[in-house]
Amino acid sequence: MVNLSLTACSFLLKQRNSRGKYLYFNEKVITEKLDEYSLSEAFINFFREYSEAINDKEKKRTFHCEFEESYCGETEDYFYLYCIVKSGTYGSSSEIINNKDRKVVHKKTADQTDEKPFYLYIVIPKDSKDDTVKVQKGMLFFQNVGQYGVKTVTTDYIKDYFSENYNITFECRTIASKLFVERMLKPENVSQIIMTKNHKSSDSCDNFPNGYGSETKTIGQLNFKESVWSSVKSKMNNFAKGSFNLFEFNGEFYNQLKVRVKIGNNERTINMGHLENLSLIEAIPDDIKGPEGNPYKEKLLGHFEEVANDYLSEMVLQVD
Repeated sequence: MVNLSLTACSFLLKQRNSRGKYLYFNEKVITEKLDEYSLSEAFINFFREYSEAINDKEKKRTFHCEFEESYCGETEDYFYLYCIVKSGTYGSSSEIINNKDRKVVHKKTADQTDEKPFYLYIVIPKDSKDDTVKVQKGMLFFQNVGQYGVKTVTTDYIKDYFSENYNITFECRTIASKLFVERMLKPENVSQIIMTKNHKSSDSCDNFPNGYGSETKTIGQLNFKESVWSSVKSKMNNFAKGSFNLFEFNGEFYNQLKVRVKIGNNERTINMGHLENLSLIEAIPDDIKGPEGNPYKEKLLGHFEEVANDYLSEMVLQVD
């Protein structure tokens, strides 16, 4: 059975075609028609706009949102709302096989779509009680099924909707580099560390202004002791935050660092020097997955709340 995972990213808003400051979330959104909406209402309007299925014939993909009034709430620290995104692709035929007897139970035609349900959970943090922090950054959690997810298609539609209806640019970012390191870079997840440094020839005649060549070292089959791993992870975190321009390993210094990590059954290579727009992906516990491979709703929402609380403790919510 396929594994479930979640993709987490932060989002910010600013006036379209403007280099001005990012907008504050807990103020009303004013449209060109002078209508006023809260940010939660703006998202709800988006869900309603896409309640009817969209058929993108060029990309051969369908998309729509299922939302009910009860899909909203708040905790002590944030407002939340969620919807169920249903999306899938079409364009090629296939056969659906019963794996027990290998018999064909359905022949999917090229114009039929295999739509899957995915939960999208939106977190809008509250301003601090003493008003010292006015929030400008929120979070999006996308539930994935195996290799399938809806982050890109959903955020593309959100960007277009906010731009056209509110004159607002919707930006997606990573949540926090330190949090990324803490939650994703664990000894059991890391399969390779890839380090690169500029290498210059000892002959000055060979050296060009932009440098000469490079040297890459890859280490795998990692089995660090806890104390050694703690030191390596700390150096990775400092490199990712830009605190140090070089990553030190065994007495050598490297100016590029990539880490190959395994998330569920998938692997991805992370460039630690460019985490700005990287989404954080982590596994969802197995007990949240139902017998059909989809999540139990209440368990998933509880997990989203736990993760949101963890992330909020590390996020910088006011950026200006």
